[in-house]
Amino acid sequence: MRDAMRHLGMPEVESVRIGKYMEIKLKGENLDLEKRLRGLCRDLLSNPVIEDYELQKPNGEKNKSKGKKKSSK
Repeated sequence: MRDAMRHLGMPEVESVRIGKYMEIKLKGENLDLEKRLRGLCRDLLSNPVIEDYELQKPNGEKNKSKGKKKSSK
């Protein structure tokens, strides 16, 4: 996953851990980096038609996406 993210324009990705949550370790921090990461989350890591995702910085600050919620059965 890390290599795919790097190949898709995110050379700042140092590591990716996938479990119940995805933990992505980045080097650097700026507004453009967050914008590109949101694009990758939308296009590669989630299905925005049925899933929401949330970016959370180490300091606990959260930013939710604008996808549709999964219907419960």
